[in-house]
Amino acid sequence: MYAEILDEEVINEIENNARLAFTDRQIALIVGIPYPHFEYHAAIPESPVSTALTKGRLMAEAEVRESIFKLARSGSKDAQIMAIEYFQHLQIDNEQ
Repeated sequence: MYAEILDEEVINEIENNARLAFTDRQIALIVGIPYPHFEYHAAIPESPVSTALTKGRLMAEAEVRESIFKLARSGSKDAQIMAIEYFQHLQIDNEQ
């Protein structure tokens, strides 16, 4: 029933709201889809909804990381510590 209203505009709206760190339930309300239907589509791996949620959240994280790295390069000790932690986690993840 709601699959047909998951057009490109709605998928973009889902991605944009995920990027702003809204919860799945909040996004469902914003785009006008009952949460059980939204949750169903979000749970399907690689579905447009699941992909939009993941992409939006990863893009937001990328923006934060970019800010941290800029601050680290400009001398912020706190940002340098966070940047080193990101690299340590990356190295651990890549070794697994």
